[in-house]
Amino acid sequence: MGAFAVAAAAAIAVGAITVGGSSEASVSRTSLSLIVSPHPDDEMQAWSLVEDTPTQYKVFVFLTRGEQTSFCAADTPGYDAGTGEHRPSPAPEGKWTASCAEARIASTNDFIEQMGATDAGIPSSFSYAGTTAPFPTNGISVTRCDTSCISKRSAEVYDGGAAGIALYFDLGDGDLTTDEVRWAVDTVLQNRGSLGIPDLPWEQLIGASFSNSTHSDCFLYPHPDHRAVNEALWQHDFVGVDDQYGASCADDPAVTVTLDVSDTAFESAFAMSGATRVGHHPRNYGWLHSSYYPGDFSTSTQNELFHRHQTFWRRF
Repeated sequence: MGAFAVAAAAAIAVGAITVGGSSEASVSRTSLSLIVSPHPDDEMQAWSLVEDTPTQYKVFVFLTRGEQTSFCAADTPGYDAGTGEHRPSPAPEGKWTASCAEARIASTNDFIEQMGATDAGIPSSFSYAGTTAPFPTNGISVTRCDTSCISKRSAEVYDGGAAGIALYFDLGDGDLTTDEVRWAVDTVLQNRGSLGIPDLPWEQLIGASFSNSTHSDCFLYPHPDHRAVNEALWQHDFVGVDDQYGASCADDPAVTVTLDVSDTAFESAFAMSGATRVGHHPRNYGWLHSSYYPGDFSTSTQNELFHRHQTFWRRF
């Protein structure tokens, strides 16, 4: 058995054992929730479906590593020292570099862990479990394109103990396709044993990928990677999953589910004190913005990319 297989087997054996903090202690997991984000920092866009569900084992899947951002320049132009922002680690050496991808992953793991400190359904401690062997393409073109195009069919795995796991694919920031989204989701659904995902029923598949290119009453965000996630979850009925959700604007006629992130969770994520970053989101992700990503705290509007008032369509 290879090193990764050993790690995966160990992850399965964890069961309900406490890992990383008391928030995970003695909670019985009865189902699986698969949360798919195009980039490491999008997960909050579906948090109303994720939070306060302690019986669900969370499978966070990130399809790209966010390596195309200009904020990965060596002088870290988005990092504001003295504001409470966390300096990216490792120090990025430029977009498309391994250090950029590693810094993005580290920021996301830190954010999820900090949110998990007060939510028993969220991992509060991640440990690196290894990188998978390349998965078969199954006839899909799976490539990451920046200065050139290469096939990247592995995933980095971070074990979150009893509460969940995080998987980071490398399918190309800015060039994610609907077929690649479908390939990655199918790969997770069909390989959970080797990934260390418990043998529990899938309850829901959530696209943490807010997309809006037409409705002016919501934050306009026509990012092609987000659109690719929503198109894949809208078009394809994934085997074994009960419900599939896509984050969209409240004015989208397809929307049927309306939920608000709890006041406690949204405050924990986006709180500010003047110019000081208090919430976990601006502290961990502030370096990826010229200032920081603000949160819309209203329970009736969606005026920022990250909004408390969340609406979804549901399929299949």
